[in-house]
Amino acid sequence: MNNLKIFRMVRFFFCLLFICLSIIFSMGCSRKNGIENKQNSPADSSKSKIVLNVVSMGAVGNGTTDDTWAFQKAIDSAAALGGGTVYVPTGTYLIDADVSINMKTNVTLDMVDTTRVLKTKPTATVRNYVIKLNSISNAKVIAGKIVGDRYQHLGTTGEWGMGMGINSSSNITVTGTLITNCWGDGITISSYNCVLKKVICDNNRRQGLTIGSSDSLLVDSCTFTHTNGTAPQDGIDIEPDAGTAQRVHITNCLIAYNAKVGVEMNAKPTTTAVIKNIYVQNNFIHDNSYSGYVQYISNCVFTDNRMINNTYSGSRVHAANAINCLFDPNTYQ
Repeated sequence: MNNLKIFRMVRFFFCLLFICLSIIFSMGCSRKNGIENKQNSPADSSKSKIVLNVVSMGAVGNGTTDDTWAFQKAIDSAAALGGGTVYVPTGTYLIDADVSINMKTNVTLDMVDTTRVLKTKPTATVRNYVIKLNSISNAKVIAGKIVGDRYQHLGTTGEWGMGMGINSSSNITVTGTLITNCWGDGITISSYNCVLKKVICDNNRRQGLTIGSSDSLLVDSCTFTHTNGTAPQDGIDIEPDAGTAQRVHITNCLIAYNAKVGVEMNAKPTTTAVIKNIYVQNNFIHDNSYSGYVQYISNCVFTDNRMINNTYSGSRVHAANAINCLFDPNTYQ
């Protein structure tokens, strides 16, 4: 082989090597740029690691200073950044329920445990909320204790002083929150695809939980106790004024010592409300007036519950105008 041919072969080899290295390098750069672009893309802004502390925003937590504005500032700031967590340190925070803490889309209010207390500022108004989750999506409330003003209320009328209202919203989760001593309900909800888990509603004046027009709601491992003061006084009341309550699952709950019904469902014929596809299963329902009281509903499954010491119907569910419903088996001792 002459020198010219050897030279050409060597040159070809180095050219081929250069091309291969260029391709490998360009692929590596593409991957790197792809990761960077994905991390910085607006589509992922809702997954932000942003954490804002309400104390850093001006909250005092001494139980006497109105901290409503500081909570709202933190929530609004997190929402403006695409979403994040608002962290609440231990303390007692006075909240003006006439103004409310207004949650926003993609924001989590993390109160960690019940040493974080939201204390209702006494009011005379007939309708108010400590926390409102209205017309939003993908929001969470974690733990904390909401204390209503039933013993400090400045008026004598009305029954709608609520701990929490979840209305016209979707993908809302409330976990581990204790709500007590409200002038009205612990929680009222009319929303889609929501979860209440390990929530405790105790000693509220009107209802533990009111469910209005809602679809795909899970109420799991919650406690609804000692509701008393003004009618209906139920642990849970599914009673929309209009619209449909459907695909509601109430499971693994303790529902006890309520002045009236453990679980009530009533689509009154004087309204346009519809109640269907409701599942009440694996709950402990005791020491209420009725364990269950249902009227004008369809496709309800009220089974596998332990129901004892309820005053009326021998702890069995009172049912009227219930179409295609199942009320046994349950345990009555």
